[in-house]
Amino acid sequence: MRKRFVGSIVSLVCAGLASAQTIESRPPSAAGNQGFRSNLDAFSTQMLADSFTIDALAFPSGATLGSVEWWGFVADNQGAGNPLGLDDIEGFQIDVYLADGTAGAPGTLVQSNTLPALSVTASPFGGPTDSQVGGQSYVFAAGLPVTVALDAGETYWLAIMADVTGNTSTDASFSWLTTGGTVPDADVAANTSGTWFNVGLGTSLAFSVGQVSDSDGDGLTDSDEINIHGTDPNDADTDDDGIDDGDEVDLAAGGDLPCLDPTNPDSDGDGLLDGDEQDAGTDPCAVDTDGDGIPDDIDPAPLDADGNTHALVDIIFDDAYYVHCLPLDEFHGNYWRARARRHALASVIFSSGIFLWYGYDNIALHQLHLVRRRIDGDPSHRDWMVDGEAKDFLLEEIDFLIDVIPLL
Repeated sequence: MRKRFVGSIVSLVCAGLASAQTIESRPPSAAGNQGFRSNLDAFSTQMLADSFTIDALAFPSGATLGSVEWWGFVADNQGAGNPLGLDDIEGFQIDVYLADGTAGAPGTLVQSNTLPALSVTASPFGGPTDSQVGGQSYVFAAGLPVTVALDAGETYWLAIMADVTGNTSTDASFSWLTTGGTVPDADVAANTSGTWFNVGLGTSLAFSVGQVSDSDGDGLTDSDEINIHGTDPNDADTDDDGIDDGDEVDLAAGGDLPCLDPTNPDSDGDGLLDGDEQDAGTDPCAVDTDGDGIPDDIDPAPLDADGNTHALVDIIFDDAYYVHCLPLDEFHGNYWRARARRHALASVIFSSGIFLWYGYDNIALHQLHLVRRRIDGDPSHRDWMVDGEAKDFLLEEIDFLIDVIPLL
């Protein structure tokens, strides 16, 4: 059966990371029973919670909760099977709430975690004991299945409930340890049957919060990068696609761009980097954004299915002007022959644009093939242009046009 529970949370640290940074620390009372609130057993409390705030100045990027550590007292340890005497505890429920401004009660549930006892570590420490009932104080620690993002400046509640079973005595229970001292905390809340109410303790629950390391500042914890996403915790953009790893994970999880993968620079396989597609306005999850049958990587108007001809004509005219402006030493022959070849190539390219504009695609292609034959490097006939960057660029442009025009 589920037994009553009054408990104290102590420490939240990043799972598996030694580089956790303390956000807030409230150590428990170290002497006698000063921190043991056994008098609260009368409430038959299942869960207790206390609030904490992420300091926006100290942590402008927020924090990330990856595991929890807390101090508690287990009374009436009947079983001998568990060397730590925790046979009476079946497991714990650890919840994180976002405060909604209501004093003495958590607000919106952010994440709930049910952890079996075998997934929780417990170490005895020299805290409160009970000579009449019997029991021991422990430091408990457990990693959360999924890390919780904590926003800077926000107030959260952390709540823990223990499931105490296998008891032969009604005195068996799990109890919170508190900070002791004289600092009151009116925001301790209890939940017995689904409803939170203000307990009004004269002291705070003991706990501390740790910041999980994010070495590259991409919004993903180092632990999640290594264990979940397979990304590099020291490189904000593991696949070098122009989108940070954390943004890719968020966009995929949110359903906006479900194909995004922080380890794949071209998620849709269209030959364009995901970041370049975002910058250009095309869809990183669609090979053909505008659905015109031309893949984004060669589409002259990837956002306008009806604008391809106009875009190609503009490219052709730009190429013609490019050739017209080249210096004569980019062409073979003396002054007059080099000038004639430059003029001929520019004119034929320009005419292909005119034919394309008026719908004579085949003639436009024929003109472009004539140009290509004069710059293709085929040894069976001499090129009109000398080898170099200018000829290579023009050949690339002509090949692009020859590939795309048949797709119109």
